[in-house]
Amino acid sequence: MTKIVVFPKEDLLVAAKIGMDRGYNRSMKSEAELKKFSTELEEMEAVNLAVSFSMVHEHIACVKVEPYIRAVIQTDGKGSNITLDVDMELFNGLPVYNTDTGDFEVAGRVIPGVRNSTNEKVAEARAITANPTGCAYWNKPEEIPSNGLIEVSELIERFDDTSHLMHALIKCRECGQLYYYEYYDEIDFEDGDDPVYMTYIPVDTDEEIERLKAMSRSELMSVVPRLHFDIPKGADAPLVRWVA
Repeated sequence: MTKIVVFPKEDLLVAAKIGMDRGYNRSMKSEAELKKFSTELEEMEAVNLAVSFSMVHEHIACVKVEPYIRAVIQTDGKGSNITLDVDMELFNGLPVYNTDTGDFEVAGRVIPGVRNSTNEKVAEARAITANPTGCAYWNKPEEIPSNGLIEVSELIERFDDTSHLMHALIKCRECGQLYYYEYYDEIDFEDGDDPVYMTYIPVDTDEEIERLKAMSRSELMSVVPRLHFDIPKGADAPLVRWVA
């Protein structure tokens, strides 16, 4: 039996942005390089890229840091690959494909699959709710206010709240759509410009909310659809995107 970690392209771009923010050794070194990488990803025929090798790293420029993953990711079927340093939690939440059964496992759930239907089954495994097409910001995420969707939403319930991590249920005032909301920031000891990462996952039922509450940060990064509203260190404007 062989299990292969699969890296959806949209998550690979998220990983690249986080790696650049943190200054990982194998990462993009500028916004221009990141933009070029984003264009290359869009042009790739494959939607999900296999991870052929991974190992734990604990240093950035010879300084010990929180562990992260160095991953070699296949970009085509001809042996081409890229090496990228990836956030540990994000990597641990990626889909895993069983080549013998054709099944996928995402966030601890086994999804029966069919061989060679990788893209469809990964989407099925990761989906929590339907796309929030009725929300005013589904087609126009660029119109979300500068402080995020939370600025135009009503707080329904706060689930937990620590100094750098918070989860809550909010409701969009424009359309009434409910979102499971995660706020996470990192401390920038050097310049005081703390990177901020906000994630919004549309929900419709109590069952969906309870499933999300039981997930770790890495598992949440395997769920679609979700809205990312990130403010990296040194950013002139937030990075806003739907992953669906």
